[in-house]
Amino acid sequence: MTSIEDIYRYDQGRRFQNTNQVYHLPNDDEELKRLDVQHQAICLYLEKLYFGPVEDVVKRQLEKGTQPQILDVGTGSGTWAVQMAQQFSTTKVTGIDFVPVKREDAPPNLSFELCDVTKELDRFLEGSFDVVHVRFLVLGITDWHALIRGCLRLLRPGGVLLNIEPNLGVVQESSQANGPASEKLWKSVLGMWEKRGIDLSVISRITQYFGKLEAEKIIRQSETRFERIPIGEWHTDARLKEVGRLTMLDVESAIPALMPTLNTRGHTATFLSPFLIQSKLDE
Repeated sequence: MTSIEDIYRYDQGRRFQNTNQVYHLPNDDEELKRLDVQHQAICLYLEKLYFGPVEDVVKRQLEKGTQPQILDVGTGSGTWAVQMAQQFSTTKVTGIDFVPVKREDAPPNLSFELCDVTKELDRFLEGSFDVVHVRFLVLGITDWHALIRGCLRLLRPGGVLLNIEPNLGVVQESSQANGPASEKLWKSVLGMWEKRGIDLSVISRITQYFGKLEAEKIIRQSETRFERIPIGEWHTDARLKEVGRLTMLDVESAIPALMPTLNTRGHTATFLSPFLIQSKLDE
């Protein structure tokens, strides 16, 4: 049995999970707040909790007299799972993560389970979910083919896999215009992730892989959308300006959260100032 002491470690005042050696970001109250800001930005941009035929899938199972099952892979703060359980009260929603998730506002049709999504998805029965949701796991996954196939195995016939990932390789390209401090910082961050097998531009290969699965008739249909989400309050549209404000808050919180790891690569907190200041100037 795994104890709380085994799950967590502490570094420079931040709490980190201690079960997965790839994922670097903390798991404390401050980080959970950042994830909720990120969630707000995504949902405000999409103007809903997801894109995809979730309503149709849920309705079809209800018409069969079967309770629809929804799985949130890498649930983080659990907010998406809570809101989905509230919106689809006739479903059973399960959120999984490699650290415990506690939500006082969790409705009765929602449960959270400990599960390392990189190696323990096979504990769930094949064909046991109607909707599987994967969002922003790019910093914790080294084998995307295994994750996608694992998620597809869990789907009932006619089920849907929802996946949203950022293309952080775009940030790499744009960072070169932000001056030497920003470029140096981003190269360090890139090196840190690449050393652990993380490909920040993997989104293009994920898209190709879905196309391959569709061609092999492993999945019936795939749909891909590429969106440019603003960072900063520069947009003239009020909704997108708010999205940009939230996204900037997300970025500003994420970089200091990486400080314990960046410190091991020779950077200090003062080194972050030029990057954050330049980001604001770019608005």
